[in-house]
Amino acid sequence: GDIGFHLAHKLMKRALSIPGAAVHWYNKL
Repeated sequence: GDIGFHLAHKLMKRALSIPGAAVHWYNKL
């Protein structure tokens, strides 16, 4: 629901702010 989306967005925002983390996320996808 709304809370899940907000949490996921928060985590993604944090991950994108860390160099290399975004690449790790894309590799998992």
